Amino acid sequence: MAKFRKTFTMDGKRHDLTANSPEELAVKVAMRARDLEEGKRRVTRRMTVAARAREFMGTYISGSVSAGVEKDHERRLERFVLPVIGAMRLCDVKELHCQRVMNGMRGYSADRAKKTRNTLRQMFEAAMKNGLTTENPAAGASLPDVKQDGSRRPITPREREVTLTHPAGPS
Repeated sequence: MAKFRKTFTMDGKRHDLTANSPEELAVKVAMRARDLEEGKRRVTRRMTVAARAREFMGTYISGSVSAGVEKDHERRLERFVLPVIGAMRLCDVKELHCQRVMNGMRGYSADRAKKTRNTLRQMFEAAMKNGLTTENPAAGASLPDVKQDGSRRPITPREREVTLTHPAGPS
């Protein structure tokens, strides 16, 4: 059976469609053009990490967490993840790329590095569940040398007593 093919360009991008009949092809072309005009994004393996991050934020984070937590996810992605791998296609990201993201966290607090790694893992885990990747490239990413904040400790009962009985302040 003959295949029918139509290639067209819209907004500087080439779109290539195939079908089994001219009628089916006409329907596919019309639907693709409508989707492009309405600004609908296609979720595919070939989309960039930056596009996937936007999709991930809109689908999995927005509305399911508080505004502060959502903003924190956005900042981690924008500050640490997207500058390193944002322009890469989702299907091209390997573990070494995710490790480069984590290596860029050297010198930051352990908490910030762990949260960035978790956001990265969640994004790729969701992509994997949606069939956009076959494996999670962030699963094996390890933490770099980070600041260990060992200066905090709970106060002792004696320190609590002294603080409460002798409040510091201007005399």
